Amino acid sequence: IALVADKTMVGTGKPVMLTWTAADVDYMEIDNGIGQVRNSTGSVVVRPTEPGMHTYTLTARNADDSGATVTRTASATVRVFSPFRKRHPPRFDEK
Repeated sequence: IALVADKTMVGTGKPVMLTWTAADVDYMEIDNGIGQVRNSTGSVVVRPTEPGMHTYTLTARNADDSGATVTRTASATVRVFSPFRKRHPPRFDEK
């Protein structure tokens, strides 16, 4: 399985596309509020609003030949920063 973010660094609230691929799985979900995904390939756009490192993890489960559950994970991390504010030069009033 694989999970990839189209950007590794964005400003708060900016879109990031997460794309996944998986084969031979019975159930998949992505954490951080995304939830279950049903197709073996797909994408979803997220807009992280808090600065910091955001890791999204795809968890896939299926049964092996003996019937035991096999869990695999893949992750993508995005660094989210606050937008820069324009700084104005100090004003000096003439007297």
